[in-house]
Amino acid sequence: MPLLLVIVVVGLIYIYLRLQRHARLAWLQKLSLPGVWVADASSPVWTLTLQGGLDRGPFQLGGGGAGREGHWRLHGHTLVLSTVTRVQRFDLRLFSTGTIGLIDTDGDRHVLRKQAPPETPANVVPLRR
Repeated sequence: MPLLLVIVVVGLIYIYLRLQRHARLAWLQKLSLPGVWVADASSPVWTLTLQGGLDRGPFQLGGGGAGREGHWRLHGHTLVLSTVTRVQRFDLRLFSTGTIGLIDTDGDRHVLRKQAPPETPANVVPLRR
């Protein structure tokens, strides 16, 4: 009987962890962080370019007369930007697809919109070789 109870508990834990993993993956796909993000209604305008996977990779932060490069990662709802000299943390909020909010540790809020990738013009027809 105790062995059966242990098997049931392990099975439930496995199912729970698997569901949590699928929910996180769905959330990451909805966020779709890799790409070019432009600050909305801020002066000077700055851009955040995230590359790599859904939850980590290299980044470039430009605008405002200064540019930085480093690595980013998503830890829970916290976006962490790490450079050689400093680590900056932002609380991440998803407003809608293609619009996120970042709140830094000082309480400054930034709304970012994802730039759409350049599209192929409608009048271009691919030729077969």
